[in-house]
Amino acid sequence: MLFRSFNTTGDVIMLGQSTYPYITGYRWSNSTGFGTQYGQPPANGFNQYFKGQNIAFSPDGKYVAIGFGLDVFDSPNTVWPFYVFNWDVSTGFGSYLTWPTAISGSTMPIGSYGCTAVMFTKSGDALIIGNQSGYVFAWRWTSSGFGTQYASPSPAYVATAIWDASIYST
Repeated sequence: MLFRSFNTTGDVIMLGQSTYPYITGYRWSNSTGFGTQYGQPPANGFNQYFKGQNIAFSPDGKYVAIGFGLDVFDSPNTVWPFYVFNWDVSTGFGSYLTWPTAISGSTMPIGSYGCTAVMFTKSGDALIIGNQSGYVFAWRWTSSGFGTQYASPSPAYVATAIWDASIYST
């Protein structure tokens, strides 16, 4: 297991693994432990060759963001190794959210390094992503998903500390 995350109410646990199925979610009960397994994310928004490296639920519980490490890339810098899915505790994964038009491998270098950090702010009004090479990007988060992109820190490369950024996420 590479990573785990509970949703904000503690009744769902999501596990990221280095082998298929890469992402697995379960209902959770403090009295009985693991419950029913959720289905996999929709295939049209999910590359089955990525290792689930980082998982974050939005504070309102309506979204789950997943960052993936790279195993197979046929075209580095053109594929973004993170996805945000609609989430419902009753039914699990919904559709994935379309990325903002500003996301492009030619303008944002995270594509060739994987996405090892995804997190929502505690208030749920921003989504931050990063990778083990230190690149960090952030967007306002709205009730409908991605908002405007924040300026990257200066320099955009902030050393390898982003590898551990997930410890600050709820």
